[in-house]
Amino acid sequence: MSFVPGVVLSQNILTSSVEWKSALTTISSSNSSVNENTRVVSTPTQITWYNEDGTVKKQFAIVKPLGSWSDISRDGYIVFSVNSNGDSGTIHFSKTQGVVQLSVHIIEDLDSVIYDLTVTTVNVL
Repeated sequence: MSFVPGVVLSQNILTSSVEWKSALTTISSSNSSVNENTRVVSTPTQITWYNEDGTVKKQFAIVKPLGSWSDISRDGYIVFSVNSNGDSGTIHFSKTQGVVQLSVHIIEDLDSVIYDLTVTTVNVL
C-alpha cells in the first residue's frame, strides 16, 4: 500500500462521493492475487466497484454505516453494511499512518469471500 496524495482535506465519507483506485486485488479466501486496475466509487447510498474498462464489477447498496469517518484526509475507519443482488456483507475503508485499505467481505452463494484492494489513489468527486 502506498501514500495517497489525491485526498482533499476534510471530506466526510458519509456525505461525499469518493473514488478509490486500486492496482491489486487479493482474494483472501482463496489466497490469490490479481494485478488489475479497478476503482471503487463510494457515495452516501451505494458503493460501486468498476473494472478497468469502466464496466461494473459489483454494485452494493449501503444498508447502514457502522461508525463514521468525518475527514478522509486523516487516519480513520468506517465499515458499511451492504447488500448486492441478495448477497450481504460489509465493506471496510481505513487509513492508518497514510496507508489506505479497502476490504470487501461478502457472502456469495453461501460462501464467505474477502477481497482486499491495494489502494493507490483517493479522489473526492
